[in-house]
Amino acid sequence: MAAVAGGSLAERPGRLFPGLALVAAGALLGAAFGWIERRAADPLVPAAAVRNPRLRTGAAGSFLNTATTSSAMALATLRLQSGYGADPAEAGLLLLPFSLCVIAGSTAAARVLRRHRPRTVVGLGLSLIAIGDAVLPALHSGVRAVPTGVAVAGLGIGLSSVAATTIGTDVPPELAGTAAGVLNTAAQLGTALGIAAVFVVAQTTAGTGWPVSGSDLGWCCAAVGAAAGAVAVSRKRAGG
Repeated sequence: MAAVAGGSLAERPGRLFPGLALVAAGALLGAAFGWIERRAADPLVPAAAVRNPRLRTGAAGSFLNTATTSSAMALATLRLQSGYGADPAEAGLLLLPFSLCVIAGSTAAARVLRRHRPRTVVGLGLSLIAIGDAVLPALHSGVRAVPTGVAVAGLGIGLSSVAATTIGTDVPPELAGTAAGVLNTAAQLGTALGIAAVFVVAQTTAGTGWPVSGSDLGWCCAAVGAAAGAVAVSRKRAGG
């Protein structure tokens, strides 16, 4: 909760350092939690779950999925309304292809997973997210780039989320409940911290006269994060 609250605070103008302090406090509390867990007779997160490579890969994929899409979508929503005067209904319609393509990607994932290893599908999905995020900076030339960019990103997270869940839940039966909780927590943290990080980046160019706008820089960072995750997951030998 400290990390999420700190991330939300850091994205606000003038609140970067208090927000980072809360994020650091969250990291310290997490370290303390790990220290206590290692000494507990009946830990909330068993050591076998922490060591399980499939669960770690699935959690990393879940975190990256939401961190690189929620942040880009939130930034697109604000840019459409503040930069182009779109009302909430218009912005929602322009972003609707994202949700539709999430459904399409999730539906197609089962067929793709029959032909490819889950971690390969995670890498494919993150690559599509990276492409979709990279399209969004073209928004400066008109809003027509938005449906295309968010549709590609939606297809990517649809594929990647199913594959990441497939990897992360392929654990011994006694770890099934823990795996579900870890994957869900990773996804929620990805949303909170991803949005905060991208918004902090987007604010760095405000009033500086940089040739690159803050929103463009934020989208590019989200794209780079997704691309880096795709490479890391695809090259990983363990965990799927």
